[in-house]
Amino acid sequence: MIRFALLLLICLCPLHSADEVAKNDDAKIMAAAKQANLFYQNRRSALLRQLKTGSDDVKVKAIAELSTLQEAELIGVILPYLDFNLHSDKVVSAACLGLARLDAQNHIADLTKITQHQRSSKNVKKAAWNAIGRLKSLERVHFNDQSGDFETAIRASGVTNLGTIKDAEAAPILANAVVHDRRVHIRRMAAIGLGKLGDPEYAEQLIIALTDGDIQVRRFASTALAKMDHKPAIPYLLVQLESNVGGKYLNQALMVLSGQDFGYKHTDTLTARRDAIAAGITWYTEHSKDF
Repeated sequence: MIRFALLLLICLCPLHSADEVAKNDDAKIMAAAKQANLFYQNRRSALLRQLKTGSDDVKVKAIAELSTLQEAELIGVILPYLDFNLHSDKVVSAACLGLARLDAQNHIADLTKITQHQRSSKNVKKAAWNAIGRLKSLERVHFNDQSGDFETAIRASGVTNLGTIKDAEAAPILANAVVHDRRVHIRRMAAIGLGKLGDPEYAEQLIIALTDGDIQVRRFASTALAKMDHKPAIPYLLVQLESNVGGKYLNQALMVLSGQDFGYKHTDTLTARRDAIAAGITWYTEHSKDF
């Protein structure tokens, strides 16, 4: 009887309350998300510096990486590098591809001018034509700024003392949260954070998150995979399109990763959607060896 009473006392008076434990977990996750955001901003700033002051090879790489960030404002940053009077052929060609990746639909005319200019080289004209073809073949793809969603998740947690955490520690914490945390706002924020870190080592957890019951978690997970340019996610995106849960967002990521429009429309009939999925599977089967 005494042992039972002691056991009952221990259960009723834990060293740490459930709320306290939850808040400690929240603090760790939030700190990881904040660090992911800081890492992203630092990476973005470094790429912009490289684009401005680097060699041609560095500029080409910077343009390629900036275009994967899917920020509409970066269109204006890359646009001046279409000037073949100021930049080398390989930089201009990289700018053409970068604008296509950023869905610069309003600048097809600028790319067309390059194809028509007598002083444009064959390689530059080819890059411009490829960019125009990609822009015309795809729907408008928008990955809106997610900072609002990020801050909403922070506020929803009620955590104010976030502490500090290193980049290397942030990714595994967010990867665990995006799959296992029961709170929707935390899973959303974790998916956004992983996208900001851009580490493909944690793409597997984002692929699992494509099956999440919450549409926005699926949306942010698919966006993160697209930002990572993780092409092995293509068949998983195709499979998840079958259920059409968050189909609009998953298809946007699919188009960015594949550079193809398979004709999928989330408003279409089930038969039409399946035909589009089948076309995507056929394409991936033929091209997966190139990834």
